[in-house]
Amino acid sequence: MRFIMKSQVPIAVKKRSSEEGFAIPLAMGMGLILVLLATTAIVRSQDDRVTSINTKDSARSRLAAQSGITQIQAVINQYRTIARFPTCVGNWNSDGTCSDTGTAQSWALAANLPSNLNAVCSLTTSTPSSAQSAIQGWANASWREVDPSDTETDQTRRKGQFRLLSYRFDGSSSASQFGTLTVEGRVNGGQSNEAISQVQVNFNVFSPSQLVAPLWVSGSVSGNPQVNGDILRPCGSSTTATFPSGKDYAAVQTRMTVPASVPKPTTGIYALSNISTIPGQELPRVGDSPDADGIYKYDVTSFDGSFKITPGQRVSLWVSGNLDLSDRTIVNQCAGDDNCTPFDVKIYGTSGTLTLNAGTRICDVLLHLPNYDVISTTSSATNTTQNCGDATVNKKNTGIYWVKSWTASGTGFAVDEPRVKWSHPDVPVEAVPPPKIGPIKE
Repeated sequence: MRFIMKSQVPIAVKKRSSEEGFAIPLAMGMGLILVLLATTAIVRSQDDRVTSINTKDSARSRLAAQSGITQIQAVINQYRTIARFPTCVGNWNSDGTCSDTGTAQSWALAANLPSNLNAVCSLTTSTPSSAQSAIQGWANASWREVDPSDTETDQTRRKGQFRLLSYRFDGSSSASQFGTLTVEGRVNGGQSNEAISQVQVNFNVFSPSQLVAPLWVSGSVSGNPQVNGDILRPCGSSTTATFPSGKDYAAVQTRMTVPASVPKPTTGIYALSNISTIPGQELPRVGDSPDADGIYKYDVTSFDGSFKITPGQRVSLWVSGNLDLSDRTIVNQCAGDDNCTPFDVKIYGTSGTLTLNAGTRICDVLLHLPNYDVISTTSSATNTTQNCGDATVNKKNTGIYWVKSWTASGTGFAVDEPRVKWSHPDVPVEAVPPPKIGPIKE
């Protein structure tokens, strides 16, 4: 028994010693695994935090770009004429300015744009020069603060910055014209964690209506005339008129002014004592020659008769004092010819009263009389034979009137639809109202 006990003791001791040698590496291994797991968790947590911060900054930079889009579109809505012109025809200089020079038409050279930049009536304190200055201020690719009054010093809480990369207008199709605006936004500008986003949007650019406004007054319209087209009138002026149902015509308020009358030239003009002396009642007369600009010019003392214009010819006439066209016919014989418009035949005057009645027939002629008050009646006509177009259409007055005021009486249409569109190259740019801007489409 004692031998057996002696032999068991050393065996038991050896076994315990062997187990202790295995436990130490195992414990160290487990500790190392725990350290690795903790390190992985920390790194993953840091990666998630960085990813979260980057995602947040990216979203903030996009918000900054969208804020820039909103601010720039507000400028376009204020000065809608610029919707048809690019910010910069050339390239951006290193300081963010535009390289355009000379006669380039862009926001950067706003003085070269049409004079109706401040046409929107809401710009009550805006002048053409202040409009030009405001537009030129936006023709810059430098960074701008989303909120210039933001005093937050923590960059992670600031609203960021934006810059205008480009605006361009696509007017290649008269059916679908649109502007494309590209803006960048950023947060943490100039720092290692700077985030930048770029946003591009499109929006439609619409003309007020497809056809030129047949009536443009610098004063009021009264008597409720029936007008088959738009009326351009000053902001806040009084207008009572009737428009045909089913047509998108209206009295459009604008800060645009009726262009001044063209002065009578001192040379290259023929004197006519009265219209009744015209052989065959047609102009230009046989043997007359156009001036250097290709226009036949006449100084008419008295409009005592009717006359027609030879198709395809450009004629300008100057009158002075009152002009009575009751039962008179003045026809530019170009109905159906897209190359012939009312801007080919023009009547200029100094000041006075223009009288029209239901027998007046003015077909495709511009009456540029900014200092004339018009008295128009649509009853008691003698001349009822002339029609300006297809007999089924029965247009009697397709003239365009740039006058001081219009006072109407009687029933029936005082002015019919003109046969020329705003997009026609003959229409002076200073006479084209600003376009309408459609909603943004990203």
